[in-house]
Amino acid sequence: MIDCHETGSAVLALAKEKGIELSDTKAPKSVTASLQVKYLKPTLIGGEIESKGKIKEIGKRKVIIEAELFASGVLCVVGEVISVLDLDDFGK
Repeated sequence: MIDCHETGSAVLALAKEKGIELSDTKAPKSVTASLQVKYLKPTLIGGEIESKGKIKEIGKRKVIIEAELFASGVLCVVGEVISVLDLDDFGK
């Protein structure tokens, strides 16, 4: 959950930084370069899950995001995601 949420946050941060107006067909793409997760407490099933991210750094192609995951209001997981801009020819 942290990876998906924070990668989405990275896309929004990159779009804002580059002045790109997001649409269904126009958005930067990013991929996870690093994912660090620290489990503090069990995440129980059945309660409300909340994920919070804070942009720590925006570079030319890289965004670093600090993440927190809460279960029923209790902090259970912290992490850091480094997401990088996916170039148009990525993977070709």
